Amino acid sequence: MLRDLLNKVVSSVRGGERQESDSPDQVRAAIRLLETQVKSATPQQRAQLYNRLGDLYAKGEDRSGALKAYGRGIDSYLENGYYDAAAALCRKVIEIKPDVIRARCTLAFLSLGKEMLADAQREISYYVDVSRRAGMEDLAIKRLHLMAEATDSHETRTMLGELLLELGDAEGADDVLGAVNAERNALSGPPQEEQRDRWARLLRVAITDTEPPPQETKRR
Repeated sequence: MLRDLLNKVVSSVRGGERQESDSPDQVRAAIRLLETQVKSATPQQRAQLYNRLGDLYAKGEDRSGALKAYGRGIDSYLENGYYDAAAALCRKVIEIKPDVIRARCTLAFLSLGKEMLADAQREISYYVDVSRRAGMEDLAIKRLHLMAEATDSHETRTMLGELLLELGDAEGADDVLGAVNAERNALSGPPQEEQRDRWARLLRVAITDTEPPPQETKRR
């Protein structure tokens, strides 16, 4: 009976419907069932369950619960390499809370990984804007440095250097912009580590507070 209720409520969420029979009690019951399923789910299943759980919390107008579930879903998708699905959940988070910082940073990094540079530059601008308003400039500076390491795009790195300068990191901006100018003038080459490998290594760092593992990222 509970599973039938869960399928019914989740189907109405996916269809964007607001059925009168989906009472708050029914939504809460479906949430409890999903939370139980998450505990015994495989890593691959867990991300999808968190996604559905977030939808149910949103349906019940519990923004905090939805954001928490979506955040865990993003982590699960990233851990299993489902980057497009992680990006989709980031957008759900942003829809609920436009000034969110972590989802903005993650979306920017994911766009860099897919080499969707116009999207990446737009998301980076949004990320810096919300970080400024939240007084998180110091963390934003660290993340912008990681983004500059993760891409070979001169245009994107120039933008990152200019943003670092605006955030007060003149020395860091000089390093980034100087490296771009050196490459453009054939005075140095791109990093020895392949861009995709570098991006994958730095992605985890960009969305956590951990330090990057030691790797050779020096440019040729």
